[in-house]
Amino acid sequence: MIEKGGLIPEQPLVAMTEGRMAAKPMISGTVQDEGQLFVYELFPNPLSETVYKLLIMGIFGKDAAKQILLLYPMSIGGTEDGRDAFNVLATDLLFYCPLRMATRGYQSVLGEESTTTFVYRFDHATSFDCWGPGYEFCFGENIVCHGSELPFEFNVFTDGVDVAYTPTAEEEQLSKDVANLWANFIHSSNPNSGDYAVPAHWPQYKAKADELLVLDEPGVEVAYHQREKYCDTWDRLGYFY
Repeated sequence: MIEKGGLIPEQPLVAMTEGRMAAKPMISGTVQDEGQLFVYELFPNPLSETVYKLLIMGIFGKDAAKQILLLYPMSIGGTEDGRDAFNVLATDLLFYCPLRMATRGYQSVLGEESTTTFVYRFDHATSFDCWGPGYEFCFGENIVCHGSELPFEFNVFTDGVDVAYTPTAEEEQLSKDVANLWANFIHSSNPNSGDYAVPAHWPQYKAKADELLVLDEPGVEVAYHQREKYCDTWDRLGYFY
C-alpha cells in the first residue's frame, strides 16, 4: 500500500540502514570528489578560513562544530580556499560515509550473504572535459566530480551528435574493465565470476574487512578501511542537518 504523501514512505537511508529493503546482491559506490560539484555551485567565490569556520558552526552547531573542525581543518583541502575543505567534508557526509553506514546496517539485519554487496570508489580524473562551460571546477588534475564514472560505466564517449570525447588508451582500458565487472555481476551476481576478464579480484563488502575496489587506470586495486575515523564520527553525529 502506498502511504499518504507519496511513493516513498520514509527516508531511504533510514530504511536501508534498518534493513527495510529487498535482500538482493548489489554494486554500490562513490567517486573521489562527490562534494566538489555541489560545493562550488553553492559557493561561486573562494571562502576564507574565517568564513569556512563560521559556516561549519552555522550548519552543525557549536558543539558538533568543534569535533568537525578538528577532523576537517581548512588544510584538509590542500588549498587556501575553504571550498576545497568543504568538498572533502561533503564527500564524506553526503556520499561515502552514509553508504558505508547503510551497507553495514542492512547487512547486519538481513545477513551479509543474502545482500552480497560490492563497493567501489572511482578515482580516475578524466583527460577530457565532459562538463563544459561553467563547470571548470570539475575538470583538472586529481578532480573527480559527481557523475564522472558514467562515461566509463556505459562506455559512452560519444553520442553521435553533440558529444565526442577522446579517451586515452588507459581510459579505454578502464571502461573495458568496468564493463567486464558489471557484465559478470549481471550474469552471476558476482563481478569476479563470468565470461569476462577482470583487472583485480573484487572482494564482497563485509564490515570487519571494510574493503572496496578503487577504479582507476593504471592501478585498479583493493583498499581497506577508507575514511574510517571520519565515518565513525559521522555515524555518531548523524547525517541529517
